[in-house]
Amino acid sequence: MKLGENAVCPMICDGHLCFIQKTFGEDFLSNICAEFPRRTYVVGDAVTRTLSLNCPIAAKIALIDNNSMQFQNVEIRTTRAGCFFYRAVSDVPTRKFLIPLQKIGIEILQNRKYTVNERLATLGIAMSMVDYQIENLSEEIIEEFAEKFRTQDFFGTMQNNFRILKFDKPDYLQMMFRLLDELFGTAIIYYSEEQRNFVQYIPQAFGVVEETSKSLEEGYRLYDENFAAYDEFVRKPYPQLMENYLAHSFFAGLYPCRLPGNLMFNYFLFAAIYKFFEFSLICMAGVLREKLTLDDILGLIGRFSFRIDHGALFQKVTLDYFQQLLSYPNELFNALIDFEN
Repeated sequence: MKLGENAVCPMICDGHLCFIQKTFGEDFLSNICAEFPRRTYVVGDAVTRTLSLNCPIAAKIALIDNNSMQFQNVEIRTTRAGCFFYRAVSDVPTRKFLIPLQKIGIEILQNRKYTVNERLATLGIAMSMVDYQIENLSEEIIEEFAEKFRTQDFFGTMQNNFRILKFDKPDYLQMMFRLLDELFGTAIIYYSEEQRNFVQYIPQAFGVVEETSKSLEEGYRLYDENFAAYDEFVRKPYPQLMENYLAHSFFAGLYPCRLPGNLMFNYFLFAAIYKFFEFSLICMAGVLREKLTLDDILGLIGRFSFRIDHGALFQKVTLDYFQQLLSYPNELFNALIDFEN
């Protein structure tokens, strides 16, 4: 079967649903399609199994829940028919510690003592602390860190850090627009319908059309207005959405061992991709406002997840861009994390 533009299956119809399943039923699906939206990876003697958020039903089940996302440990005695095991984790030094490191990360991302942005910042600080022990890392050392991150002293230290650290809004906006340009050529000109669907709200939210420009002050004002709409029409009605999205992305993305390199290298890639998704959602909320529906949100999540699941070039461009910024980790950290929100 010949894939369509951007390697999209020609059987995908409106709403990103499968024409074959919708018309004839699940029994007519091939094995690989019957496996979708399940995603499975082999990690040593363990297997991680998640749902792709590219499926709108899976996204709704996984993200729209007032409870923290639950992760289950089960013993698999034999492989099952129709269960496809995707590529193993890259051969990186921390690979054998992926599961315990993920438990630390998910516990931090689900800690409601902190705001979502504070959790993201805490995750980065925790990963930097573990990195210092990277040469001597063991499950015992990881558990010691896990216990430390749960203590009131660590919480107090984080609260003090948040009072000192300051979000750099100019650098943040510059970073988001430059990444947009890296990914799609320019912030205005698109090359396919899929790209228009994915990023159309960003220039609209900032009132940008071809051959026009805005002052920095106007850009900051518009960002604040868009963020207020995001707070009103996304965060308030769906307070659990971003927490669940972060936890799912961390686990399903095989962070903090997704790519060769230290934990902080992986952390910055994780945080940057999440922030670009959040920026797209902020802009969509700024454009649609009270007309924004849950289906709109899930649709954006699905399109973004499709880029993450299948867009090797998307990830490479993002990675190449942020590698340039890693020479200044403190500045990058302050540009990514809004400590007041």
